[in-house]
Amino acid sequence: MPIVKVYGIPNTFQGDPSLKELKASIAAAIARRVPQLKVSQVSVFFPTDLDCSVDGSELCAFVDGLFNRPERTPTVRKDVAAAVCATLYGFVVDKLKRKQKFVECLVRPFNAEDGFAEL
Repeated sequence: MPIVKVYGIPNTFQGDPSLKELKASIAAAIARRVPQLKVSQVSVFFPTDLDCSVDGSELCAFVDGLFNRPERTPTVRKDVAAAVCATLYGFVVDKLKRKQKFVECLVRPFNAEDGFAEL
């Protein structure tokens, strides 16, 4: 189950309904690009930044827990990163009314044999 953490969303968006939409858009974008992955298997979080001056000019996303499987090729991981970046960029343009922002996404593959459990 991929876990997405997005850093850099301004604290002024805390509780904003648009974050729920963004969460759903990110999960859907990832599920469309990863074979045999359902939207419900993608978790998306927006950790609160302790620096209250965060203005959304820099958004960094990490996709963790994308299990290493033969069908999850480097191309698939690159597509996931590009899709997350595009989704976040769209949010910046639409909600923050800005055109040029720094947006990046790192996909960190995971080997379940290194330690994994779920209940």
